[in-house]
Amino acid sequence: MDDSDLSFSTLQRGNAALDALRRKEDAERPERHATQSVAR
Repeated sequence: MDDSDLSFSTLQRGNAALDALRRKEDAERPERHATQSVAR
């Protein structure tokens, strides 16, 4: 159980980093953000 907890924490950290990167790109390219929102 400890192992999966560790993996989950790592996953969350990775997702947070990706999210920050996406937000940074969105701020630089608003038109791309609109496309991504529709894709979701």
